[in-house]
Amino acid sequence: MISAYLILHKLSVFIMPYFKKVSLKSSYKTLIILDIIYMLSMFIYFIDINTFIYVEAILVVIYGLSVNIFGINYSMYVMKKYDSEVFKDTQYLEQIAMACAGIIGYLIVIIVGEITKDMGMSIKFFMIFILFNLAIQFYNYHKYWKHLKKGKE
Repeated sequence: MISAYLILHKLSVFIMPYFKKVSLKSSYKTLIILDIIYMLSMFIYFIDINTFIYVEAILVVIYGLSVNIFGINYSMYVMKKYDSEVFKDTQYLEQIAMACAGIIGYLIVIIVGEITKDMGMSIKFFMIFILFNLAIQFYNYHKYWKHLKKGKE
């Protein structure tokens, strides 16, 4: 199952060119919508774990595709707006931020799992963190992205 999921995830890049026309603002909105759907899908874990795994696999493949589209759009936006050194710096900082977020997320899951010894409790904590993430995304969207006009991106 995991191997099939990973293959699907990697195959998703072959359909990315069909999304060339998706704007930066639209790709950011898509990520927010997917996070909302993912948050809601987490309730499935408490109903049927097997169904949850399939839903999560599908969402992660779609999310992976969407993140890549957003990344390309954002890179183009930065390249158009700033010089190459700024672009290079943002790429390094982005990789560092993503690594830190992943490490912190994994550590939280490990710590909560060790303390509670209950996967359900770990999922509940994860849902709280996703809600916190959604709050940040809504704030960022309204502050920085809402007024971004097509053609400026």
